[in-house]
Amino acid sequence: MAMRNSMPLHRICGRLVRMVAFSLTPTLSRRERESWFVPWSRPLTLDSQRRLSKSQRGVPLSLLPAGEGQDEGEEHRTAASSNCFHGTAIIAFFALLFAASGFLHGAELPDLKSVPADLRVPGMEIGAPAAAKRVKHTTPGWEKSQVHHALYLPVNWKPGGKYPVLVEYAGNGGYTNKFGDVCNGTVEGCNLGYGISGGRDYLWVCLPFVENSPEGKRNARNWWGDADETAAYCVATVQWLAKEFGADTNALVLCGFSRGSIACNYIGLRNDTIAPLWCAFICHSHYDGVRTNWPYGAAHRASALVRLQRLANRPQFISHEGSTEATRRYLEETGIQAPFTFVDLPFRNHSDQWVLRDCEPRRKVRVWLSSLGLPALTNGNDIQFCSP
Repeated sequence: MAMRNSMPLHRICGRLVRMVAFSLTPTLSRRERESWFVPWSRPLTLDSQRRLSKSQRGVPLSLLPAGEGQDEGEEHRTAASSNCFHGTAIIAFFALLFAASGFLHGAELPDLKSVPADLRVPGMEIGAPAAAKRVKHTTPGWEKSQVHHALYLPVNWKPGGKYPVLVEYAGNGGYTNKFGDVCNGTVEGCNLGYGISGGRDYLWVCLPFVENSPEGKRNARNWWGDADETAAYCVATVQWLAKEFGADTNALVLCGFSRGSIACNYIGLRNDTIAPLWCAFICHSHYDGVRTNWPYGAAHRASALVRLQRLANRPQFISHEGSTEATRRYLEETGIQAPFTFVDLPFRNHSDQWVLRDCEPRRKVRVWLSSLGLPALTNGNDIQFCSP
């Protein structure tokens, strides 16, 4: 991942100390404030370095032996510096308290595994699609490639029926973190659609990102592969689902986790062919345009804005572990108006498995679907329908 050049830590600390010092001591002169803490408030001059030994650098001037670290004729400032030292100690205390509060806030977020799972995603099988089965399948036109998706027909599916569809994209593969969260980047590793639907009422299809390799076309475990072909595969799959399994093309919900969350706009709003397909979007953890240093083309905000303009006032459910504040700010800055719903997940995990647990965010996304006139499990196994 591309990294930006960062300011050295000592300069950041220096600026923070100076900002706090200037705000708390308006009656002191600039020179008096800056004399509080020599190396953090301003760079040492060559003459200062000669007068301060290595062991003394970083020590408040009031603690140096008389005459050291002071210009001739400035001994009268020792008392003032002593008072300033107490101010520095107070500032340092509150700075540490602020940092500790931020750390503790993050530490307070519970682990997702503290909530027991009440759903288990069916494994992907080889075989013909059938109710309550999840199978490996390839859309016509890509049969000679390794490209495939995972298709689940709901437990209450019957031939001739009409069903809304949850179309899902996975996160990047090879991801792990210190909390034990894992993402393998595969279609069979997806969870959102099954957890949100509870395995009923919706067709659930987990689509691939299509990439070219020396062995031919295949599913990409990281990023987009050929983004245009990925979008084309999506459009063709939706059309095939409508023809073969009763997919309601007026009730297509695009959802994704991490890379897949970005894909809701990056792929789902990529062009004027794919963009009109969706009635709603569920974006969990990341959002197209919020970060601009992702390692792929068109990650910049000008490009993301072009995609976002194709949203055309359709609803998006946007969630993120901890906070959605960055996405809120970004969308406000774009000026794009749409029915955005923001949900902060009270968990520390970068994971899509919250939908497999009876937690408030899952209840909220189901109620949100119900508010759109789509079927939703809102109380145990009770299905509730609501007019938009």
